[in-house]
Amino acid sequence: MKTLNDTQKQFVAKLISISANAKPNVNGTMFRNASVEFPNINGELITRQAIVYDNNFAYGMVIGNEYLTTATKTADGVIIAMSHLVGAETATADDFGF
Repeated sequence: MKTLNDTQKQFVAKLISISANAKPNVNGTMFRNASVEFPNINGELITRQAIVYDNNFAYGMVIGNEYLTTATKTADGVIIAMSHLVGAETATADDFGF
């Protein structure tokens, strides 16, 4: 899990299910409800509700695949948003023998 700032963390999660129907958020942006699976900070595998914006869904997403996901802490709780980008680790110097 990578910390982006005080209120956001980025991680890889598995797409478990996604709604067939999109709906608008308060800003009019279309999204779909989804269920995602990921290890929490204790290493326990958990399933949680997430959103997938329709512009990400349009790229094609496959149930069971892992995607880059961001958790954002808000005044009301936590919003988990899954991207269409395939989850991958950041390259390190060791990957290239530097």
